[in-house]
Amino acid sequence: MKNIHEQKWFWPSVIAVLVFSIGYLVNIKEREPSYYVKKEPSKIYDKTSISPTFKLVQNDSVQINENVYVTNFVLWNDGKVEINRDDLRKDIKIIAPEKAKILDFKIVNQFKKDISNFKAELINNEIVINWDYFDPGHGLELQILYSNSSETSLSIIGEVLGNEVKLKEPPTKFKISKHYIALIVIVFILLYNFVVWNQKITENDKKSDVFLTRAGAIGFLIFGIYSLYFLYIKNSSPPF
Repeated sequence: MKNIHEQKWFWPSVIAVLVFSIGYLVNIKEREPSYYVKKEPSKIYDKTSISPTFKLVQNDSVQINENVYVTNFVLWNDGKVEINRDDLRKDIKIIAPEKAKILDFKIVNQFKKDISNFKAELINNEIVINWDYFDPGHGLELQILYSNSSETSLSIIGEVLGNEVKLKEPPTKFKISKHYIALIVIVFILLYNFVVWNQKITENDKKSDVFLTRAGAIGFLIFGIYSLYFLYIKNSSPPF
């Protein structure tokens, strides 16, 4: 009697179960507020290279004696579930390092403004972010002006039900098109078919068992690839 790993259906079934499991794990729905630094801090005012007669003031009265920097952040929902206000455990806000001061900011872009309606308010040297709807894939871009003695960057903090705000790497310029993904899927299925269909079938193998093994394995494979694409690749990039 053959060992179980020598059965013709064993390895195709193992591969199918693994792919199905990956698809299931990717399908887990979470709220995942994320951000990346779209524009690294750049100095727009150098306190050491300006004439002593030149003064930079805030609100027409408060003199700025430090270097001034500008930076851009993109904040978006990289999860699969809407982030409601009731899901907040700690406010999502932009904070400055010690001794730095946020001078001004503006929302330069937001995805589907008529739906999301992101708002921001400067409170105690922190920019607190609010919204009407924070759906998966939705987000905003903020430009912030701040003063500091060094180029130390700002950061975004906060916590929603299940996750804290995460800093992620800037997206690459290369984007995988749907046609390219479709081609990969087709090639993968053809190769898999070739391996499964070229297994030797003996007279003792029931045709119904062989058919069910092949059909089930391919079905799980297609489902796994479908899940990986639509639930991970498609939603893993910021809106801008």
